[in-house]
Amino acid sequence: MIHKSKHSTIDHEKDSGIIVLHLKDSISDDSALKSELLHLASHAQNLGIKKVLIKNEDLGHPISADLQQWAKLSIELPLLAGGVDKIAIVTSKNARVFSLVHAGDSVRKKYFPSEAAARKWLK
Repeated sequence: MIHKSKHSTIDHEKDSGIIVLHLKDSISDDSALKSELLHLASHAQNLGIKKVLIKNEDLGHPISADLQQWAKLSIELPLLAGGVDKIAIVTSKNARVFSLVHAGDSVRKKYFPSEAAARKWLK
């Protein structure tokens, strides 16, 4: 484990080359979520990571359109520009969390209903 807070854990799985952010249900505002995503980006860039897995399945905080745009500009694009090949995002079990999110898959970023499906794509 390379990062642990009350809102998330970040693990670097050296054998697979994947960095895993697990967001917890304790996140209740945008600033806490942004902080955890920034930790992920920093560690991924410092370690030269090629594959990112973001586990949102426990997340209960809604993702607004503004937060989605911030994440794209502040996290996703810098990660991809910095050498990350793939970003897999496991969606929340809580449907309202992602109700505003345009789950726009791309060649290098995809949304998945399960961790198993996300890991299969990352391989």
